[in-house]
Amino acid sequence: MSNVLIVYHTFTGKTEKMAKSVAEGVRSVQGAEVTLKKAAETDPEEFVQADAVAFGAPNTFGGMAGVLQEFFERAWAVHEKTSGKPAVAFTCEMPDETGALKEIEKFFSFYGLQAASEGIAAPGDAGEKELAECKKLGQRLGEASKK
Repeated sequence: MSNVLIVYHTFTGKTEKMAKSVAEGVRSVQGAEVTLKKAAETDPEEFVQADAVAFGAPNTFGGMAGVLQEFFERAWAVHEKTSGKPAVAFTCEMPDETGALKEIEKFFSFYGLQAASEGIAAPGDAGEKELAECKKLGQRLGEASKK
């Protein structure tokens, strides 16, 4: 069994909705288990123990929400133990929904993570199309977690 960790922050529930769709995609992969955790409640050791990880946050002021950045800062003590893990990112909100996505993906290089797929940036609230994309993102991550 592989273990996928989804670390996210949400203000209004929009990013959480995306996280749940990513989790649904992971669960559709035989042999992949998933854990959903809010960033403020995630222990960096959970990051180390995961076979793959997804990060999600709303775009705030052109970048990722500070709560997710705080997680990355807390996890720095274990960054040498995360190298090579597959990872994906997802974000939402306006006006520049790609700002947060780019920031999250920048942290991949700091932690030695390997992008398992292109990330998803939903404009505003994720609709059916974006949630279906999140599910596919989870499927790709679930498959990558088993390699």
